[in-house]
Formats: sequence, structure tokens, C-alpha cells
Amino acid sequence: MSKKINEATSTDLPVILKLINEYGWKIEDTLLYQQTYDIPENLKKDFPTFKNIRPDIVLQDMSGEVLAVIENNLDKENKDLLKLRTIVTKVLRARFLYACSSERILFYDNAWRGLDAGEFKQVNSFMTLEEMKLKVEQQKKIASDKEIIIDTTIAGGYDTTVGKERTYQLECIRTIIENFKAGKQKMLIHMATGLGKTRTAVALVKALLESGLTKRILFVVDRRMLAEQAIDDGFSLISGKYTSSWITTSNFRARRHASIHVVVIDSLELIHSDLPSTFYDLIIVEDNVRVELN
Repeated sequence: MSKKINEATSTDLPVILKLINEYGWKIEDTLLYQQTYDIPENLKKDFPTFKNIRPDIVLQDMSGEVLAVIENNLDKENKDLLKLRTIVTKVLRARFLYACSSERILFYDNAWRGLDAGEFKQVNSFMTLEEMKLKVEQQKKIASDKEIIIDTTIAGGYDTTVGKERTYQLECIRTIIENFKAGKQKMLIHMATGLGKTRTAVALVKALLESGLTKRILFVVDRRMLAEQAIDDGFSLISGKYTSSWITTSNFRARRHASIHVVVIDSLELIHSDLPSTFYDLIIVEDNVRVELN
């Protein structure tokens, strides 16, 4: 352990040890402690009172590109969060920002867009280097103009049972993907009974997984019967390529690597505190689920 880390404050050291032991960050390699960064010439006009900045912890990839900054002091919360969002982001171009106290971890992603983009959110964990790199790669794919293919044999194509194209499903999926790529974090989709919500969701999930925009998706229902239907009648349509699993309190850890998790809300209330805050790229909530998880 480096001399600087050995001299870390009693406040900073537990966070550093957590990052090393639980998340695999390496000192003086991918984890830097109280490194000094000079304000570049092109930013001195914007921040005339600063000569340099010295964040508590900087996390970077093996090439030295800064991925995240952690400030482990929230004595003046509004001021500290503003500093992270402005000068720290401008100088280091960090994608991910964390602000910690002994009671909580606040998180902000500079890729966020829309109404929720301006607020830090409370989370229960940090990310590993691999998780951050995956998020960065996903964002690159989101920003690209590559066409996203929708499987119209699942939804949006010709339906022989009604003798016509279900174009509204295709339009729905395209709208969701467009808003997802734009960074919108909450969307509400309404379809009457019998219009194919589950098949629309399955086609959406397949398109997002195939395009690399998502890696893991959670599908939430309010009854065991609906969980069974989602697996057997829905996600079985893409089971040859993407694994889906009905997760419960007893099997979650064994099945955590499935691409699609289906869960009953009662079970989710019991296990959600054990889920890393960034574990799922997308959460789809079926109708009639009315519980909010903090």
C-alpha cells in the first residue's frame, strides 16, 4: 500500500479498503488518492479562484482515462455536489460521480438526460472497473446511428389471428428505444387487454440485448401466475439466445447471471437491498404493480 494511502484519514480509509477488497480497484493503478490536477488554461476563465483540484479518490482505467470521482465529504452538501457537477467534471471529464458520507452514497451519471438528470441519487454500492467500462461501451452504442433490429415475428408484424399488421406494437417499441437512447429514465406504456403487451415487451428486450444497449433486464409482476406466464409464454420465445429466470429469495444468487430476470414484487421487496444499484440496465414493470422501492 502506498505511503499516501497509509496516511489516509480515518474517514477515507474505509472507503478505499472497500473499493480495493470488494470491487477490485488497485492502488496507484486504477485508484488514485488525493491526486492533484491543475486547472487547464482553457478553463481558468471559468474557474478563476481555482489553481488546481484534489479529489479524494479518482478511479481510472488501465490507460489512465478517468472514469469516476469520489468525494468522501458532505459537510456542505449542496456546495460539494455542485463542485462535482461543474469544475471536477470539466477538468477530469469523469462519467461517474460519487459523494459519500458515513450514512449514504450519492451517485450521478453525466450521461443522464431528461427530467431526472439534475439530481444525485442514493445508491447502495460502487461499480467495478468492468461495470464502468461496460456502461461506457453501452453509451457509445446508444450514441451511434446503427439501426436497431426489431423481431417482427414476435411483435409488430402480421398477426394471423386478426388478419392484419400490428403496427402499433412496432411504433411502441421504436418510441421506447428512441427515448431510451435519449436518456429518458421513466416511460409509461398503456395498451388495452389483448393487444400484446407481453410480446411487445419481449421484442423490445430482444432488440435492446442484441444491440448491446443493455446487458441485464428485470421484469416485475405482481403475481406468481404472471411470472410463470412471462417465462413460459413470453421470454421462452428468445430463450435460445437469451436466458431468462424467475428469481426468488432462495435462488437469486445462483441465477444472477441470466440476461432476463422475472420477479414477483413481494420477492423483490425482500431482495432489493442486496442488489447493486447498477445491476439492471432496464426495469420493466407490468401493470397493477404499485410498490415503490427506495
